[in-house]
Amino acid sequence: MGTTAVYSAGENFYFNIGAQLTYGSEFTEYWYYSNSLYLQGEYYF
Repeated sequence: MGTTAVYSAGENFYFNIGAQLTYGSEFTEYWYYSNSLYLQGEYYF
């Protein structure tokens, strides 16, 4: 399960924050993926 939020301050900059949460007991599908949070920003000139 994942979620993402994106904010654009103009045509040349954007900011992105997101989370990916995994669930399941050991050896079920996707149990080996870790939970993660990420923060990303890009500026174009």
